Amino acid sequence: MDEAKEQSMTTFNMAVATLMRLDNALKDCNQFSRTHQFKDWFYSIEVLYKELKPYFKSDEAEKIDKYYNISKNLASSKSKVDNNSIHNQLLKFEISLREIINKRGLDFPRSGDPRFALGGGM
Repeated sequence: MDEAKEQSMTTFNMAVATLMRLDNALKDCNQFSRTHQFKDWFYSIEVLYKELKPYFKSDEAEKIDKYYNISKNLASSKSKVDNNSIHNQLLKFEISLREIINKRGLDFPRSGDPRFALGGGM
């Protein structure tokens, strides 16, 4: 196998692995948010944050980093935190990350995706 083809396979495999990690974290977010397991929900969102941070643009990074810090403080608080407060904060944080996923095309194939070449996609 020539070097260019090998590099292409490696890049593809890395992209698939990243998408799988995002998918797993999103599944965990859904489960933990539905059952109000706030610490586990935060840790699942934190996985998304870590995976998506390289995709942030400077104007997005400040807002999302702020959500991260507030959420982290609430999730790790030793004192009693109002469930509505933490729920609303984690929801804002998760939605902001889902917006990045959508803006960067990490959730749905774009019209230039080769799967659309024969019409209609998969």
